[in-house]
Amino acid sequence: MTVGGVDGYCAVYSPALPEACFAVERSGADTQSQGDGHLPGEFLIAENAEEVWYEQNAPRTTLAALSEEPAAKLLVRCTELSSAEMAEIVRPLVDPVAHVTYSIDSGLLEISHPLATKGEALAYLLDCWDVPEEAVVAFGNMPNDMDMLQLSTWGVAVENAHHAVLAAADEVTASNDDDGVALVMERLLAE
Repeated sequence: MTVGGVDGYCAVYSPALPEACFAVERSGADTQSQGDGHLPGEFLIAENAEEVWYEQNAPRTTLAALSEEPAAKLLVRCTELSSAEMAEIVRPLVDPVAHVTYSIDSGLLEISHPLATKGEALAYLLDCWDVPEEAVVAFGNMPNDMDMLQLSTWGVAVENAHHAVLAAADEVTASNDDDGVALVMERLLAE
């Protein structure tokens, strides 16, 4: 996303989701390791965020400062709603300028450039490696996997996947807790 993009998105979301808290994920060659494996600036949380994020020790900053540098992803947290409910509110506000998805359904959205998806990444790799789409088997469990599953010849959902992923999959395997991916891989490699 562009530098001004995060600030613009935050301004749009504030009225739509007044209880929302924001964070950004950044990455780049200009970030230097602190020696503890954490890169400065790779995860920044807006200081108004009372929610507990996964990165509890991540630096806090102002909402405006989130947009000072480009971000790979804007994260929106609102524990009063499910991620699916949040996506229904936010997606019409930013589509087609940004891609809205989620990898957990507990009130967390991931917003990125519209081409920063797993499906686009897979298509890019297939092109670089000159691999036909017919050779691809993809596995997924949440809506952020949907375009990747649809691009592949054989899309496999684990049994405990999101209902939309289950409906879109060509095959449903055992849950991730029961080694569902391994079961399919073993079968395919034995063929």
